[in-house]
Amino acid sequence: VNFDDPNYVVDNPLLGPGVSWVEQLFTPQLGYPMPVTVAVYRLLRLIGGPEPWIHHGFNWGLHGVNALLLFLLVERLFDTRRALLAALLWGLHPVVAEPVVWCTGTKDLLYGFFTLAAASCHVRAVAREDPGAWTFGVLGFGLLAILSKPVAFLLPAVLLLYPLAAGRTATLQSWKHRVGYVVMAMVACLVVISGTLLSSNAGG
Repeated sequence: VNFDDPNYVVDNPLLGPGVSWVEQLFTPQLGYPMPVTVAVYRLLRLIGGPEPWIHHGFNWGLHGVNALLLFLLVERLFDTRRALLAALLWGLHPVVAEPVVWCTGTKDLLYGFFTLAAASCHVRAVAREDPGAWTFGVLGFGLLAILSKPVAFLLPAVLLLYPLAAGRTATLQSWKHRVGYVVMAMVACLVVISGTLLSSNAGG
């Protein structure tokens, strides 16, 4: 915990006063943009101060919600038995549970939450001839996932694969759906470019 917790939670200058909106958006001190995660860290500090219990409690709750979201997603795609197995594996596997007991792991849990929420909305949007509000859910949650942890930059490509694999390409004819993919892809590219520039500046 001494490796990341001081940088992200304990001594993170972005959690103090006098932070500009540019710093809040691009979080240059961390080497890549993750404004949603930093905003949550700030909120947790306001609620519980520097005490670790507030971070652990939040992580436990979010992990439970993520397991439930995964159950609902897999149940919609397959059946209840497989959904229960997936949720149990997700909830109890050490690799997935590690961020729950690690304050800095909040970024992984937030990224997981928004990714699962975007995927759930995406499955519902693809199942309908008129995606409607579900498409905006995909876009909103997808952007929040990308801005929680940059590894989510692959999300637009992963979401695009589902209608192709499911044989529901008619959904892709919707302008709302196409705009959602394009906006997510643009933000993902911006995050990757910003992260690359920030990392190179830090190295130089």
